[in-house]
Amino acid sequence: MKPALYLITIVFFFSSCATILNRKRQRIVFYTQHPAKVVYRHDTVSTLNNKASVRIERKNKVANLQIIEEGLKKQITLYPHISTAFWFNLPANFGLGMLVDMWIPKSWAYPSKIDVNNYDSVKFYHAYQVSHNKDKNPLKSYLSYDPPHKKGELYVHVSSPDINYFSFSPEGEPRKETLDLLGFHTALIIIIRKTSF
Repeated sequence: MKPALYLITIVFFFSSCATILNRKRQRIVFYTQHPAKVVYRHDTVSTLNNKASVRIERKNKVANLQIIEEGLKKQITLYPHISTAFWFNLPANFGLGMLVDMWIPKSWAYPSKIDVNNYDSVKFYHAYQVSHNKDKNPLKSYLSYDPPHKKGELYVHVSSPDINYFSFSPEGEPRKETLDLLGFHTALIIIIRKTSF
């Protein structure tokens, strides 16, 4: 009986995506219009080319930071939301890894990019309220989460659809249809429209 228990434990812990993919601290990039300093707890990071990278410990709690820009101090509150790695358990292991990930701080994430001068705390506060079951739809915060992107940035999208359906109609030949499992898709995305940055 013990070997079976060990096997179940190993499967649980090694199939949880947030535990494996997420680090204990999340890297967050802050953008400012002028040289500034970002203060998180006892750490102070100065901007380089009006950009500062800070690593914040993942928790299911709000994180408070202070931005010092041109002698002015501004408080920034970051609200946690469920991380993408947590939801990746659904296609990766049919949700089995969620049984482990739902109890650990690594399942949570903060906005990865923040424009200090245009940070919409109300939007993220609402998403935070929804993700903590204070709304009718607990998935709304994940599905509507849309962090700002900077013009000219390049993103790589990789996905693995569980089911793929193909239908071909070659000229002079009968229609051909096929159904495959576990496909693979990649795409390059270039941000060409300017947003809040």
